[in-house]
Formats: sequence, structure tokens, C-alpha cells
Amino acid sequence: MSDMEVAVVPPVRVPDWEAFSVPEGYRAEVIQGELVVTPGTGVDHGRAQSRLTVLLAGAVPSGYEPVSGIEWRLDVSGVVAMAPQPDIMVVPRNARGPAIVQTPLLAVEVLSLSDLSHRLAGGMTRREGKLADYARNGLKDYLEIDLTTSDPVAIRYELRRRTLIEVDRAPGTAVLQAERPFGYEVRPQDLIR
Repeated sequence: MSDMEVAVVPPVRVPDWEAFSVPEGYRAEVIQGELVVTPGTGVDHGRAQSRLTVLLAGAVPSGYEPVSGIEWRLDVSGVVAMAPQPDIMVVPRNARGPAIVQTPLLAVEVLSLSDLSHRLAGGMTRREGKLADYARNGLKDYLEIDLTTSDPVAIRYELRRRTLIEVDRAPGTAVLQAERPFGYEVRPQDLIR
């Protein structure tokens, strides 16, 4: 399998999705209605995700926690309309089930080259497809950690007029200071070095 495979499939019924088997070391998502299978992540990605999870755990409001490795799924009329796996989601502590079905308080993606270079059948990159799905389904706050440049960059987005719009950016040793959906600070370079 190449760095990323995209398969255009008929709508995936919920029971078929729940029975779908993903090869070890890969993950499957439904983005823009398309099945996307990607290989596991690298060391810098895992390091950034782990460190950011710890950072967010100390900042989230009472009753919430950051989680990883779980899909955010939207089913419509028995069909999986969306099933991305953000690298981190901040969700209520009482959330249960195999998937998150309500909009998370915050979603975080740690970007790799395949997020920006591989296109879905509709022409969007994997990153653009996820942004569109997240916005359409009411995600109000989103954070990206871009590891595709010489210095990592933290980029914060807010939902405005049904679109996630960039509102803040911090490269390398600069500090991104967020006020919403709760207060936190992140220095991108600290996530990988």
C-alpha cells in the first residue's frame, strides 16, 4: 500500500463499517464520504501527539478530557456520513461507546506530508476534506500542528459562517495562546524536541 490509499466506495452502511477490518498499522476513516486508509504515524507525530495530550489534560475544563485513537462518527439514515479520527479530541468525561457521536469541544490534528499532498476523489486534500467535514458538523474550535515545514507550526481555527477560519498561528519557538474553548498555550517546537 502506498503512503495513502483512497477508495471511492458506495455509501458505507453502519453495520458494514462496524465490521470493517483494518490491516495492523493502518487506520481507516470516512472523509467527504470516501474511505481513506492511511499507514501509522512517525516518531515526531507520535511525540507531538503525546506531549500535546498531556498539555491539554492540564488545561481542559472540569468534566472534559483529551482522548486519542477514537473516531468521531456521524451516521445519517443508516449510512456513515463521516468517520474521521482526529489525533486528539477533547470530549466529556462521560462519553461512551466505540465512537464519539457528539461534536467535541476541541479537535486536534498533527499534520504530515500525506495530509497535504494526497487528494480525495473530489479534488480536496485529506486535510481540506477533514476541515470541511468538521465545519459542516459544528466543530467550533480546531488546532493543527503542522510538522511538514522546517519548524513546526501551531495553527488555531474557529468556526465562522460554517467555515473553520485560521485565527492564530505560532511557528517554531513562538507561543500560541488560546482563550477558547478553554485557555491553553503551546510552543510548537516543544512538541517534538
